[in-house]
Formats: sequence, C-alpha cells, structure tokens
Amino acid sequence: MISLGGVQLPDGLIWENEFSSSGVSAERRTAVDGSEILFSRRITGRDIDLVSMEDRSWFSREQVEMLSGMASNTTANYILELGANAFIVRFRNEDGGFSFTPVDPVENGSSTGCYYGRIKLRELGGE
Repeated sequence: MISLGGVQLPDGLIWENEFSSSGVSAERRTAVDGSEILFSRRITGRDIDLVSMEDRSWFSREQVEMLSGMASNTTANYILELGANAFIVRFRNEDGGFSFTPVDPVENGSSTGCYYGRIKLRELGGE
C-alpha cells in the first residue's frame, strides 16, 4: 500500500531515486601549499520521486486534483507510507512538486481519465 497524507496512491509506483544519494555532502579545496582538503557532512533527508509509467500505475483525475491541492500548501508536511515504511515529507515545489500527463488524449479542454507522472517529495530529517 502507498499513501501520501491519507491519499491512496496507485500500487506499483517506482521510487526512482531511492539509492541516488550517499547522504553525504562533500567539497574539495586546494590549500595554499597545494594539498587537498576535503570538507564533508552528513545530509539529513533525501529526495523521493515516485514515478508511474505510461503503461502502468495510473493516477485518477481525483487523485491528481487532491495531490495538486496538497502541493499548493507550501508549509504542509505529510506522511508518506510505502509498505511498512513511513516518512515525513513535503512536496519539493522548488523542483516543480509533481507532473502528470493524461493517458488518453484531452478532448474539449480536459481529461476525465487517467494520468501517469511523477511526484517529487523531500524527506524531512530522515536518514
């Protein structure tokens, strides 16, 4: 089961960037004498991108509208439940927050069908 802030999400979403970060930030500088100095620190939290594909794990229009409303609350934090794991997250609005594409062609200016896309979240204070 996958849910975000109480909104049930489609099964089969892919956590695309689950292992894309080491959780460490590092910067290398050269000292006056030419030696290398490395500054590093542990980063709390991480990006979580949940992705559905064009051929599976579609969102309903109702889900897309609910997620859009949630993302517009820029100060809100939500609980993301992924199976047995739970994370406190916010929408990563600095990166667009989410994007959805209708599965079927849009007719008369709107689609009432299904969508595929990406939800961009940021874990707060996790490891």
